[in-house]
Amino acid sequence: MKGSGDLPNYFEVPVPEERPNPGWTCEERRAYILRKIIKKGDPQLVRRKPLATAFDISQQQISKDIKQIAKSIGQNTSSEVLETELKLGYQKVKDQLEKEGEWAEVRRTLDSYRKFLMDLGKIEKQPEEKRILHEGLDKVQINFVEAEDDED
Repeated sequence: MKGSGDLPNYFEVPVPEERPNPGWTCEERRAYILRKIIKKGDPQLVRRKPLATAFDISQQQISKDIKQIAKSIGQNTSSEVLETELKLGYQKVKDQLEKEGEWAEVRRTLDSYRKFLMDLGKIEKQPEEKRILHEGLDKVQINFVEAEDDED
């Protein structure tokens, strides 16, 4: 079940048929969480508390599991397949949120998608962006968007 990297390919790990419980291995737990991410379309939409309760672990451990899943996907999936799957998943979520008129969630989802791609090393952090938006003849609005600094 190990892919080309150190981590298992959680797409290939079978998920037990019984309800999630503390007796599952960490690989089974992560495979289950991966399926939840796929169903929701965004790792940020997966609720940590119910998972933590079901597996009798901390919410922080669920967050660590999600990070390990992302690493595994990066190691075990070709970049073409990964980018296609991510685009399709995020497009599905974005379309549903737009349909529901949840514009702030659309923006948050797109930001999450961008951050996920940056974490996987698929895209680089963008430099500071300066935009000038024209609003009528007498008003000009200037927006400054600063990239987060990862290095100190």
